[in-house]
Amino acid sequence: MYQDEYILGFSKTLGTDWVYGAKATRRVLRSAIDDFCDLAAIETKAAELGITLGPDNNGCHLINAGTGNTFIVSDDSGQLREVPLSRKDLGFPKLKRNYYALDLFLEHPFDGRWYGRVDYTFSRSYGNSEGMTQSDVQSDGPQESADWDNGPIMLWSNGDQGNDHRHQFKAFGYYQITPEWLVSGTLRLVSGQPKICLGLYPGNVDPAGYGSSYHFCNNEPTPPGSTGRLPWQRQLDLGVQYSPAFAAHRLAFHLDVFNVFDAQETINITPSYYRDSSGSPNPLYGTARVTQTPRYARFSVTYDY
Repeated sequence: MYQDEYILGFSKTLGTDWVYGAKATRRVLRSAIDDFCDLAAIETKAAELGITLGPDNNGCHLINAGTGNTFIVSDDSGQLREVPLSRKDLGFPKLKRNYYALDLFLEHPFDGRWYGRVDYTFSRSYGNSEGMTQSDVQSDGPQESADWDNGPIMLWSNGDQGNDHRHQFKAFGYYQITPEWLVSGTLRLVSGQPKICLGLYPGNVDPAGYGSSYHFCNNEPTPPGSTGRLPWQRQLDLGVQYSPAFAAHRLAFHLDVFNVFDAQETINITPSYYRDSSGSPNPLYGTARVTQTPRYARFSVTYDY
């Protein structure tokens, strides 16, 4: 997998106490590796070439997603043969993932008393391949994602990706009350990611035997991002630090409380519209699978040597 990345930005002082800046980023995915599991498509092409596959050709193949691939298979005599399939043969769209972002910040450098910084990011990530993982269905790698497994899975797959958070705000700062005591805080506001609805082809058809995994729900196309977005995530973290003078302020005791208000917004939902290939409704569709981490505290001790 590789991508092209373009970044342009600047930072500049504002008076004697402030710094501000901006950064524009654009990333374009050029290639990706994923698994392909449609043996029938390979068999069909092999037959056109006069090749009969042997019994040992099973399982999935790692491929270059969204383009043509050549598969090494064994024929009925045990000989290895090449079977080239074009992107059209595979039933795939072209690989696509585009990301762009604008980052803005305003910062007050530490002046012996306090430090503060505010960041805002506007971004968009869209296409038909999030990457090696697929956050909207909570997969940890290509082997756990249905993307690119077969052609029908990829129909109507182009849209806002699962990691697309259009707006992100972050405010962070700390205040030196005395040489021994310091307090800090972080506030994060993040817009919700796209919802996803995965079902069956119109008429409750399951063309690849994958169950409720296609970009159709209730007989209508449902590309990613077309069914709304999850709620905003809001989180406040607070901390206090004690650095006693008897240790020359090198020893420090920290107490941090994360998610102070115990926000529990949904950040991932059950995507399957149906229970299975039968077309019976899934009562868990749209329910929360992952929520924000509950409030917790951390006590730590550090020594600066």
